[in-house]
Amino acid sequence: MARAGRLALTTTGAYLDAHFRDSKLKAVLASQWIAYGEVPSKSAFGMHAAVVRHYMQGGYFPDGGAGQIAGTIAPVIARAGGALLVNHEVTKIIVENGRAVGVEAKTRHRGVDVTKAFRAAHVVSGAGAYTTFAKLLPPEVGAGYAKRLKGLLTPNSAVSLYLGLKTDPRTLGFAGENHWIFDGYDHEVHPNGAGLMAGRATSGHLSFPSLKNGKDGPHTVEFFAMVEFDQFKDWADQPWKNRGADYEALKAQISAGMLDLIEQRYPGFRDLVAYQELSTPLSVAHFTAHPNGAIYGLPGVPEKFTEHALKPRTHVPGLYLTGADILCVGIVPSLLTGVATAGALIGPFGFPRVLGAVMRRKASA
Repeated sequence: MARAGRLALTTTGAYLDAHFRDSKLKAVLASQWIAYGEVPSKSAFGMHAAVVRHYMQGGYFPDGGAGQIAGTIAPVIARAGGALLVNHEVTKIIVENGRAVGVEAKTRHRGVDVTKAFRAAHVVSGAGAYTTFAKLLPPEVGAGYAKRLKGLLTPNSAVSLYLGLKTDPRTLGFAGENHWIFDGYDHEVHPNGAGLMAGRATSGHLSFPSLKNGKDGPHTVEFFAMVEFDQFKDWADQPWKNRGADYEALKAQISAGMLDLIEQRYPGFRDLVAYQELSTPLSVAHFTAHPNGAIYGLPGVPEKFTEHALKPRTHVPGLYLTGADILCVGIVPSLLTGVATAGALIGPFGFPRVLGAVMRRKASA
């Protein structure tokens, strides 16, 4: 077990260097790093191995699209007496006598900002561990843990090109699989640096949600590429949807470069495109509040998996964490973290008790 732990906490690059000599083979074996956002010299091999194992027999995709996850969970919450509130920005975790007792949230009512307080016996934060400790908790409560996590923050974010197609992509031979595209074998050269900003993409991940969702209808594609947040810092203080003509021109240039890269690999692809829209790290930061627009939250580096602050139960009584920061990136790990947090909330042996209930329900279905 100790040996397995040491192996998981070595870097992906170190593991590959120890077991393979051919540089091209090592590059191919490491190519799925875009799925978690850190190059081989930085990522934990345990995370890389988990991602590769996940895809060995094909990834999972919700029947009907990703929105089905929320759509399935929402009525369960409602039946239990809960509610899902949109357009509410949590600005503060209320701490009284050392215990988390609720949250404050900002919303708009008739064009005016209104602050509401929601009190509860337990508070569960899925906003990201650093954001929870650094921004939501009072400084005297969260600053120490925020300082510990600050060293884990990554500059890596992503641009995502969303495409609507004129026709079925199966006409070009696509069947819904994922494609990791690179123009070279050196993953350590930071991907998509100045070249992408000038309209020359060098790597990215291509996926086909519409071919996976089990429904007939308009076809869609997503192509995302890793970039550093600082490449967009000149527009960081400008409001969403109103960052100026130069920003829109930059987005158009980046989009063209990303389409060029796909077209080089799959001639004729550009002719399928009817609609395109690009999101940048600023969009990620705006909607998730993750520092530096970190699309995966805290990075999957070895140091993350030895940080004791990243557990469902926090040092603040009544406050719990959930989400990708607690385990590792991805939808399935995030869902499992939800199970772990639920287990922590219900007490001793909570995790196996929740899993047992799930298995019994599955067996009776």
